[in-house]
Amino acid sequence: DVSSAIASHLLPTLSLAIFAQVLAVLVAIPAGVAAARKPGGVSDRLLMGASLLGISVPSFLLGLFLALFFAVVLRWLPVAGYADPSEGFGKFVLYLVLPAIALAAMQAALLARMTRSTMMDVLGTNYVTTARAKGLASGVVLYKHAFRTAINPILTVVGQSFGVLITGAVVIETVFNIPGIGQLIVLAIQRRDFDLIQGVVLVATLIYLVLNLVVDLLYGVFDPRIRLRKAG
Repeated sequence: DVSSAIASHLLPTLSLAIFAQVLAVLVAIPAGVAAARKPGGVSDRLLMGASLLGISVPSFLLGLFLALFFAVVLRWLPVAGYADPSEGFGKFVLYLVLPAIALAAMQAALLARMTRSTMMDVLGTNYVTTARAKGLASGVVLYKHAFRTAINPILTVVGQSFGVLITGAVVIETVFNIPGIGQLIVLAIQRRDFDLIQGVVLVATLIYLVLNLVVDLLYGVFDPRIRLRKAG
């Protein structure tokens, strides 16, 4: 039935999307903060140029180049396929590296640009200037004071990008032959299995709605200005 088919293909897609999201966050947020420290500087131009390249290159084309270089030429990584976690965590991660990088590149570029823009707005405020005048370390000013204020738009982009990663895995799963939801819906379209198509779309929609709810709840965790307080 439809639920069994979706359940059997859900783990590869979620694993790929989570891995890609972690890569995007770990690369994009420090890059955006570093670019915002000195706008117009060398690091800013290099990072924003790299982000523009990441936005411009389609994920499937990047995936093919990565597979050609790292799998065919260097033979460091598998060219395609998927390993179940029961086969070993190392092998499981090894098969996800190339598709995760290809999938994360565009979202990392967008997240880096959003982080830079938001941090630049916050770094120009009076309380950040006051924190610097008090002699606080640069890292404390950036991450404890400025970044906590700028985190809400960044969280919004992270939540939306994860939904895009779930739905955008269709092409990457086809390129790297990963038996996930993307490959399942491609097969369903080819077979004109409308019930399965509707089921996959419904599951993707529910995941996207749950992610938006989680992001809304995280606003109050990271930003003390919008936490609910008990009356009195």
